[in-house]
Amino acid sequence: MAMRACMGWIAVTVVLWACGAQPPDRTSIGDDSGSDSDSGADGGQAPDDGGATPSDAAPDAPGRACAPGSKRCAGNAPQICDSQGAWHDQTACTNQTCISGSCTGVCAPTQNTCDGNGVETCDASGQWGNPVDCANQTCSGGACTGVCAPGQARCASNTMLQTCGSGAWQDQPCTQPTPTCSGSFPGPSCVCSTGTVCSGTCVDETTDVSNCGYCGHSCVGCMAGVCPAITLASGQDYPSGIAVDSTSVYWTNSGTPGWSSGTVMKVPIGGGSVTTLASSQAGPSHIAVDSTSVYWTNFNDGGAGSVMKVPIGGGSVTTLASSQGAPSGIAVDSTSVYWVNYTSGTVMKVPIGGGSVTTLASGQDHPQEVAVDSTSVYWTTWSGGTVMKVPIGGGNVTTLASGQAALASIAVDSTNVYWTNYSDPDGTVMTVPIAGGSAMTLASGQSAPAGIAVDSTSLYWTNDSGPTVMRAPIGGGSASPLSLGGSGTLGPWGIAVDSTSVYWTNNTPGGAVMRVAK
Repeated sequence: MAMRACMGWIAVTVVLWACGAQPPDRTSIGDDSGSDSDSGADGGQAPDDGGATPSDAAPDAPGRACAPGSKRCAGNAPQICDSQGAWHDQTACTNQTCISGSCTGVCAPTQNTCDGNGVETCDASGQWGNPVDCANQTCSGGACTGVCAPGQARCASNTMLQTCGSGAWQDQPCTQPTPTCSGSFPGPSCVCSTGTVCSGTCVDETTDVSNCGYCGHSCVGCMAGVCPAITLASGQDYPSGIAVDSTSVYWTNSGTPGWSSGTVMKVPIGGGSVTTLASSQAGPSHIAVDSTSVYWTNFNDGGAGSVMKVPIGGGSVTTLASSQGAPSGIAVDSTSVYWVNYTSGTVMKVPIGGGSVTTLASGQDHPQEVAVDSTSVYWTTWSGGTVMKVPIGGGNVTTLASGQAALASIAVDSTNVYWTNYSDPDGTVMTVPIAGGSAMTLASGQSAPAGIAVDSTSLYWTNDSGPTVMRAPIGGGSASPLSLGGSGTLGPWGIAVDSTSVYWTNNTPGGAVMRVAK
């Protein structure tokens, strides 16, 4: 019997060990003092963790601080409860916030950062709050610091700009071509206070003798952006038409209309002695020049008008055409001389060496001025208000523009024809393609624009009533004066240009021939 009881105890012990329980106190085996009911109660109670999962164990169970598997935050570090009911630290949240035992969000509590020039602070949910602007400081490392904000600038002196860098003022000396610090805080800058940068240098176009009025306009003096005109000849008797070659300036003195007191004159382009090439002319008007000769028209409106020629060095005067009807404008090419007869309304030509006179067009309404290129002859009609052309060999006459008012002078280049509408104060300078098309106004509000000339970039004209000599881009743009009213600009009329200068006549008694740098 005792052996059976022993074997039973061993069997129970093995089973209990297999189940992970502690074997019963061996002293209770065979202890006759224990009743059946005590033995039954012991066998029905679970041990402390009795095989239950950690999450099932109550956090307040004896000897346990938490329920296994539960989580919490200790500061900004998660903790997790192990199977024995003890809290274990996890890796602290980096740039996140610990909430309910997990790292979440995009930032850590009270962490600061910069958003633009504002400070953002991390809120309790791990999200960045609205930035607070640093105003006149710089946000750096999540804090407002320094004495200025990015993008701010100030003038420390007339020539010293300071810009904000890393919260501190940094010197930025103002040098050419923007040598002046100008503007109010917080946005001044280095500027060209005189308004114009020419070839990398800030200049005052109102006084700079190398950039007078515009870049590259060089002259002896500069006043209010205008070069003083140089007088090449004075005391002239109503100087009118003007032409220029590489060495000299040529002009006509009309003298008293109807009288044979006119002259044809020349002077070196740099100034010097004035030479009379022809005298006793009957109202010499317009003039042209080639490599050998000077040509002009004697207007004489008594019906005895003529077209004349003289060598550029002086010599015998030759009549190329006579008995013309008040010949006015004149032009020359390599073979012929062209002119218009104001009263008889014709456009004419004659060989430069003399010969038969040819009529290119007739029935014109007071043709005033003429120009020529390699293919055509162009003219204006004073009363008719038209701009016309005809082939240099003769042929169909074409109207390029109509409805114009008191057309005065005309010029031509490789693409366009240019002319002046002589009216005050609403005179205009106009252009139209040589092949025809829409006329375009290049300058308006002019005071009786008279003579006109053109080079590869600009148009030049005289304002008789201005009195001014003007310049404007050939493609259109602002017109600017080359010479203003004064002793050098009284009744400016005829105009001519070369590569460096502009020349004109002041068509008054005791008038002058003038020059100014382009």
